[in-house]
Amino acid sequence: MEENRDAFDRITGLAKRLLGAHASMISLVDEERQTFIGHAGLRQDIADEGGTAISHSFCRYAVATGERFVVTDARDSALLRESPAIDDIDFVAYAGAPLSLDDGGPVLGTLCVVEPHPRTWTEADLATLDELAELARTELRYRMQSREVELVGRLALRLPDPVNRLGDAVRTTATLVERPEDPRLPRTADVARERFQAVETLTEDLSRAAAGHVRCRPAEPAPVELNARLERAVAMVRSAARRQDLVVEMTPDSLWVRGILADLDRGLSLTLVTALHHAGETGPVQVRLWPESGVARLSVVSPGFAAPVNELLRVVGSFHREPTGAEPVDVTARAGVTRVRGALATARTGTQGTVVEVALPLEPQERQEAEALPGALEAPGLPRQVTR
Repeated sequence: MEENRDAFDRITGLAKRLLGAHASMISLVDEERQTFIGHAGLRQDIADEGGTAISHSFCRYAVATGERFVVTDARDSALLRESPAIDDIDFVAYAGAPLSLDDGGPVLGTLCVVEPHPRTWTEADLATLDELAELARTELRYRMQSREVELVGRLALRLPDPVNRLGDAVRTTATLVERPEDPRLPRTADVARERFQAVETLTEDLSRAAAGHVRCRPAEPAPVELNARLERAVAMVRSAARRQDLVVEMTPDSLWVRGILADLDRGLSLTLVTALHHAGETGPVQVRLWPESGVARLSVVSPGFAAPVNELLRVVGSFHREPTGAEPVDVTARAGVTRVRGALATARTGTQGTVVEVALPLEPQERQEAEALPGALEAPGLPRQVTR
């Protein structure tokens, strides 16, 4: 996207200036690297590299969760305090908004701002960041659509020649069929088949390119192995956290649930990121997964600090969304404990910490096997209350 750099640089320049930030970047994130397609205020050696290894990325957490990610001081976060970005590139405070081409679609990267010292980002700061992120999304959509249209056009221009050649072969074959004794018939038939294959291949390429330009249908729920997705989310958050900050207990038996893979990945990642990011120093974050009474139960216990209620609303809502896109939740506060209840997940938070519990129905076969396991109905000693 080098030719599009100016537009993205202007957006990051605006973000840097309007938020009074040390630096701003638009990054595209994959499993190995974050690439800056626009930046302002970056240290020159980082700007020359055009990005960093994924190990130095705070943006990956916004990409994994699909939610805005905000850091006041990375050195105080159990999720980030081991990140090499703190010492190597002086990233201490961070705010990043996710960038996707469509609502609910894959998150490609972020628009973010960073500081080399602690900073509390205000609501006005974050509102400005969100508005600029929408500009970046619009620019990304435009660039991607322009490339798709260009590709479709190039393929379409290639189509007339093989179609005409195929037509010649078909007409010749039709003529020879009327004279079956003509020795040229077998060879002409072979030529017709070859030319038809060329047209068929080009048509398939054109169809795929055109399909990329048309809004994809929403993903359908399908069986998903919950253990594997949880292991993936754990590996992501452990890459920067200290190993002792996260204790995981997981049943060895595969637990299959029905859901949309991308949504489930985001829900699991958001739960772990939120738990570690707001964990205190009183003990590790405890993650447990086990089968019980026809459901897969997940518990995430983060002792120490109360997580912000608005973040718990996002966590609870991420596990089940109505067709309207909103998850009905019930929020109550009593005796210093706030509870957020949804259809599949609940969370409670207080001065002693935060607990998130998720119950996902097992697929029918998995339900039968889980109920047949000895002791499968016994919860592994999970704390049921945060405060007395």
